[in-house]
Amino acid sequence: MPDPERPLKIVITRPNKYVYSETFIANHIKHLPGEIVSLWGKWIPRASDSGHSFGSNPLLWFEDKFNNFTGNSLAIFRRKRLKAFLKDQKPDVVLAEYGLGGAAIAPLCVELGIPLVTYFLGLDAYGHKILKKWGDGYHYLFNHAARVVAVSKDMQQQLINLGCPPEKLAWVVCGVDPLFAELKVNEHPRQPVFLAVGRFVEKKSPLVLVRSFARVLLEVPDARLVSYGDGPMWEDAKALSTQLGIQHAIHFCGKGKPEVIADEMQHAIAFVQHSVRAENGDSEGTPVAILEASAAGLPIVSTQHAGIKDTVVNGETGILVKEHDEAAFAQGMIMLARDPELALRMGLAGRAYVLKNFGLDKTISDLYHILQEAAKHR
Repeated sequence: MPDPERPLKIVITRPNKYVYSETFIANHIKHLPGEIVSLWGKWIPRASDSGHSFGSNPLLWFEDKFNNFTGNSLAIFRRKRLKAFLKDQKPDVVLAEYGLGGAAIAPLCVELGIPLVTYFLGLDAYGHKILKKWGDGYHYLFNHAARVVAVSKDMQQQLINLGCPPEKLAWVVCGVDPLFAELKVNEHPRQPVFLAVGRFVEKKSPLVLVRSFARVLLEVPDARLVSYGDGPMWEDAKALSTQLGIQHAIHFCGKGKPEVIADEMQHAIAFVQHSVRAENGDSEGTPVAILEASAAGLPIVSTQHAGIKDTVVNGETGILVKEHDEAAFAQGMIMLARDPELALRMGLAGRAYVLKNFGLDKTISDLYHILQEAAKHR
């Protein structure tokens, strides 16, 4: 058992070295107290941030091909090197980002007697193919992990349905980056400019957003939509805007740096995101962009979906509609465009609510407390 007076030594595993849409992982690495050893690369890590490698590139390629085909992420050679690394590091606890990372590394943590905390974040809890392929791995994970963290209340119930003991579960939302929490809010009524930030994927239904915005333009001709992000549906969304004759009113910006997006938030009237359950089962956890927009003082127009319901108070800090309801989604935008004072009141209420309940200091503290409790299981 670690000394309660000593900060924890935490190994964090993540699938990607850096992905712009995974700022929540970067915040865990940067802001969790204690000594952080960060590892990355698929579900059994390839390397550490400090440059330690767990295998040669040709070997990793063949292991990855095997893992993708079978769903078995216990890459033999990489696992052996990782085991030696962890034995040498002697961490108090391992934090695995994403359920697949937890399932992949759980047997190794059991072997070494290292407590494991796994953070489920979205597709890993809902994707049909993932659940089919990783069912046995999740069963082992739920039995052996010290704690399992979900980012929404809906996800908590989903993990219980998958077999996770309720007493192991915790709800911790990915907190708001200080960049957005510390923004000076423009407390003046704004022009009807709507902001969207997120990958162009099915669960964010960008085509529904474009069609809904076409409805907005019929009522508010001077409205504009500024959209940041990329992904497989980006070209489809652009093509649809041209087909509908509204390309002049939508600015598809591609990826945006956080500082640029923060600046946009000071000028937009509202943040919009039409999240849905995708055909493959993919679902949101709690979208960080929505939390950031609320923290920046923007009202939210979104859907009654996943963790959005946990963080947006419908009618007070934003407007939530049923999934796929284009007309209602458009009406939410029209209402705010026609009443900038209402948009401002909702935005300020949302800022107060999010900073009180989901500020980064609070969520990091909650997660660290879970890690401390898990470390006692050693």
